[in-house]
Amino acid sequence: MKILVTGADGLLGSNIVRALLGAGHRVRAFVQPGRDASTLAGLDIELARGDLLDRSSLHQAAEGVDAIVHAAASTSVWPARSELVRRINIDGTKAALDAAKIAQVRRFVHIGSAAAFGPGTLESPGDETRPYAGLRWKLDYIDSKASGQALVLDAARKGDVPALVLAPTFMLGPWDSGPSSGKMLLSVAADRVPGASPGGKCYVAVRDAARCVLRAMETGEIGESYIVGARNMNYAEAFTLISSAAASLGPKIGLAGCRARTYRPLPKAAVLAAGAAGSVYGALTGKAPQVSYAMARIACSCEYYSGARAARAFGIEWTPIESAVEEAFLWFAERGYLKHP
Repeated sequence: MKILVTGADGLLGSNIVRALLGAGHRVRAFVQPGRDASTLAGLDIELARGDLLDRSSLHQAAEGVDAIVHAAASTSVWPARSELVRRINIDGTKAALDAAKIAQVRRFVHIGSAAAFGPGTLESPGDETRPYAGLRWKLDYIDSKASGQALVLDAARKGDVPALVLAPTFMLGPWDSGPSSGKMLLSVAADRVPGASPGGKCYVAVRDAARCVLRAMETGEIGESYIVGARNMNYAEAFTLISSAAASLGPKIGLAGCRARTYRPLPKAAVLAAGAAGSVYGALTGKAPQVSYAMARIACSCEYYSGARAARAFGIEWTPIESAVEEAFLWFAERGYLKHP
């Protein structure tokens, strides 16, 4: 198949493109004008420059394709309320659906977010049956992703577009040029993380998320959603795992003096106070803080999910998170991202 991938140069997009090429598909990569698409360098793809908010460029990119993977989105969480974030994640999704309808694609795979479903506990993690519970965070990023996801499912139910939703949790792995999720790995490796927030979340290897996209080209039910998540951990456990991986790989990645740390949860009040201070800093300077009050609140919450439905539907055996972390560190090391503490 000839497949259009929006957001093709991002962490997930770069891995999706490679998974599709490896399976023999032809790829047209939709990338914003002026963006550095170095994660796609050397690949046998067709590059289409355009913007989600420029419908004509998106429609042109969709001409003649058999399927669309809509992975492009704004993940900005500062400021908490942002018209641009809403436009990209809602209006951009509408434009992608329109382009898919005109092109009469055979499949439209939308990359949503597990946060569009209600989370659960370690004993009873959230799944695709739980309604959205993210309004409490007052973040346009999360709200807009939930709204975009609802648009896709509505279009599928109406028979307008043969669409389904993959909703990843927190992804880790290579080709994270931003970096995005990798900021956490780099901060822990550089010993810049004083402690762990008292909450937790679900993690998945980005290569597994890309494999789910590949298999969704042929299987998975139209009009359905699939949470893509492998392992739930609290932040203390996750940071300890990351620190151990950095120390173990130290000599190989240029961090020979890196020592493994065992993290303990910080008091909730201290985390919230840091977030409040960050929001004040951001409001006064106009610069994005390291942590805002909204993000601090989320970091104090346990946002656990189950990827069991996706694993069954797509025949996926989840990669150990340790392997995803190690692969990410090796990729960062090759490209000079790592700095000694």
